[in-house]
Amino acid sequence: MSLTTNADFEALIPNTTLISVALNCNQSLNGTACASCTRSLANLQAFYSRDSSISIVSGCVAYPSIYAAGAAIYWGATETASCLFSIGFLDSNNGKDKSKGVSLSVLIGVGVGLAVLVGVCLFGFRKHRDSRKKRRDRVRNLESGSESDSIGESTDLVKFTFDEIKEATGNFSIHNIIGRGGYGNVYKGYLSDGSEVALKRFKNCSTASDANFKHEVEVIASVRHVNLVALRGYCTAATPLKGHQRKIV
Repeated sequence: MSLTTNADFEALIPNTTLISVALNCNQSLNGTACASCTRSLANLQAFYSRDSSISIVSGCVAYPSIYAAGAAIYWGATETASCLFSIGFLDSNNGKDKSKGVSLSVLIGVGVGLAVLVGVCLFGFRKHRDSRKKRRDRVRNLESGSESDSIGESTDLVKFTFDEIKEATGNFSIHNIIGRGGYGNVYKGYLSDGSEVALKRFKNCSTASDANFKHEVEVIASVRHVNLVALRGYCTAATPLKGHQRKIV
């Protein structure tokens, strides 16, 4: 069997059958319309494959679909290819819409991520700035003596400087330690006037414990007893290396 033209194929098919193919297939081949078209095409094979010698040529089953797509259908290539040959096409506009949607989603995600990152950085910067400001304020208060002014107002004690305490104790030499306790060491020292004193250096000091320090200084200053040495003064200071300093003399 040699089929090279539409005329060769149509010569084997009754005219009424060809008209039926045209009526069923020349339309939008979606849903039930596709099923109607393929049923009418199935009837064509009986007319051009009567010769038993070509019954084993499996490719012949495609002739009706090829004929219908080329000669009987003038509707649309997309529906025809999908129905007759199971070929799918991606709608270009739909693809562009999806691409735009993906791009927009990525841009929104990046924007939200950047906004969150900037917010976290600003929050951390403000926390760090506030913390540094509080530390600077505490140091200024300590250096100006504002936290210990109330001690001087209620007693006749001398407020010593940190340098005076260092000189009196030989820079807190271990050779001058004369006592150890849970709250700190006690040092022997000599003031600039030559008088011998004992200096208690409190450890683990903080601004939160200033109230306790003030109370202890006032209590010791107000007590007079034969077994208790007189309180000469105190020292409050803050240094970059030593931090919070609280001492009584």
